[in-house]
Amino acid sequence: MNKQNLFFSIAAAKKRCRQETGFVHQEPMGSGAMIPMLENFLYVYALLRLQRKQETIEACLLLRRLLPFYKKGAFPTYLHTFPSSASQDTLGKIWVVLLRIYSLYSAFLGDAKPALEEILSSMKPRSSLLAEIMDKSAIALPSCPTLEEWETILIGYLCVGKEKQQYILEKAEHYLDKEHMMYIGQTLPNQWGLEPAPCFFELFFAQRYGFFPQRLSIDHPVHLKAALIECETIKDGQQTVCNKPFFWHSWGDRNRPYTLSSLVPCKERCFCYPSVVCEGAMECEFYVACFEGVDVLVNGRKATLFQLGDTITIQARPQLCFQLSIKEGQGEIVGHIFKKNRPQQQREGAWDLTIGLRTLARTSTLALEMHYLDCNVGLSTARPMLCSPLSA
Repeated sequence: MNKQNLFFSIAAAKKRCRQETGFVHQEPMGSGAMIPMLENFLYVYALLRLQRKQETIEACLLLRRLLPFYKKGAFPTYLHTFPSSASQDTLGKIWVVLLRIYSLYSAFLGDAKPALEEILSSMKPRSSLLAEIMDKSAIALPSCPTLEEWETILIGYLCVGKEKQQYILEKAEHYLDKEHMMYIGQTLPNQWGLEPAPCFFELFFAQRYGFFPQRLSIDHPVHLKAALIECETIKDGQQTVCNKPFFWHSWGDRNRPYTLSSLVPCKERCFCYPSVVCEGAMECEFYVACFEGVDVLVNGRKATLFQLGDTITIQARPQLCFQLSIKEGQGEIVGHIFKKNRPQQQREGAWDLTIGLRTLARTSTLALEMHYLDCNVGLSTARPMLCSPLSA
């Protein structure tokens, strides 16, 4: 089994483990003092999975320190919030971790084993989603799971039979861009600086298909949960169709692609404006990460303003060129190019270039069409836009 996610988990935990407390903290040194229960139990599990004497001793010592925080059928979210109970979703995930620890490593737990047995006998997963996943008589999942729900589903994957595991995998792959190992859901992915932020869903499928893009190795809090990823690695080059209600185009190196994205609903190569007109507002924005050497040109020159019909070039390796034009309705639109982070950006600082379209006046119905261009020749119809129709 590929253990890359286990190594991610160990590295992230050690980076956040404070010498003065011996616990894993929410963030690395100097970034906060909160001590999360789930992440500390995950560190115990990750250490045990290494199956080495020193790490096993460390895991058992930490486990003995954590178990006394169990009270009235629950653990707190953070140590400092004891005896308040964590959310049912967090408690369900803790239950899965403790069940894995007991099922696989009870012989090494020493005097922590009886306490863990007592806790597992009284603690049950009350998270409605996790309980539904583990219900032997049910096989259905939410019709359109969020990214957070997928994390719960894929954690529950460890505790169900092969038939339900296969059902989960088949449904999940409709949300996976396998070429770049990216989650494609109902909204744009979160951004972590220059790269899309890694998530549990992507780490799970990176292990399943044995391809870890460079961005997944960048330290991120989600790595703490990666110890729970234990799927087998397979080889399968087929891409399942991804239906996404937003625009997302990637190009360049598969290991570290460039991306152009927008939150405006995209349908049949068009960007459909809302019926409510917001004159003077930036009603449509496209985002591109500010990698070194990346810039946006208008008709081959540096500019901060442009008009519909101008050629927009994203200077990268390779370049991307396109034009925007009105397909339906009427409007006066002026384009702006400036630095501004997308709403999904999770880090401080300026990381994104924004191509914004300001509405001066327009009809209530307006649709813009994007045409890709050959950067050396001109308009090309051979390169379709990577955008699926809106889901029903």
